[in-house]
Amino acid sequence: MKINKFQQRNLRNAEHLQFVRSALQIFGKHNPDALGVRPQYDELLRLQQEEESAISVELGSALTREKDAADSYRDRRHSVLYHYVKSFTYDETEGELFEAGWRILRIIMQVGNPTRLGDHAETTMLVKLKNELAPYHADLLLTGAQPLLDKLTAANDRFVALDEQCRNDKTQRPAGNVKAVRLKTDAVYLSMTDAINVFIVLHGEAPYAALAKDLNALAKDYATLLAQRKGRKPKDEDGEQ
Repeated sequence: MKINKFQQRNLRNAEHLQFVRSALQIFGKHNPDALGVRPQYDELLRLQQEEESAISVELGSALTREKDAADSYRDRRHSVLYHYVKSFTYDETEGELFEAGWRILRIIMQVGNPTRLGDHAETTMLVKLKNELAPYHADLLLTGAQPLLDKLTAANDRFVALDEQCRNDKTQRPAGNVKAVRLKTDAVYLSMTDAINVFIVLHGEAPYAALAKDLNALAKDYATLLAQRKGRKPKDEDGEQ
């Protein structure tokens, strides 16, 4: 029995990381010192941690995109509120609605257009708008604008939370390149399995049979996963489907 080769490069990032974790657990169970691969094992463990950090960087980029989307959304919510309120100021015959609309619109215009500002200045201005409109609660209810203001406030709060999360995330994780780290990780794993296969030839299967069985089972599980994704049956150890 030998350790079969497996193309980890076809795995998605999270899958690849889990494969490495599982492989490390298997090598650890069978004693890397007794196997004669302690240096490679320690290096693979270090690279697994580096890969985790690199993946977290990419996840952080996704978080940044979510924050940018939240920023655009609060801009739209402000525009909806502005144009909705403005619609009540076109017809003086509407009486109370006309007056209420003008009172709200005047405050919105006095505070200014926050969408032309930077992120943090916009946040401050939207908080100011909410506070400035607080005395006009009756007008907001009369015109039906209160739910729109509530949605704008919620959108602003969500942006603030995501912005804080992004800043905290950036201070806690180093920069990294997932593809580059994966290549190094795969090279170390391959060197370990190649070394074991050489030891099998030199010393016989017995000391390494259990390790080979566990690693081959792990590789088969992930090969099945890849095959299912492509809509075909996985190949067995002899290459037959």
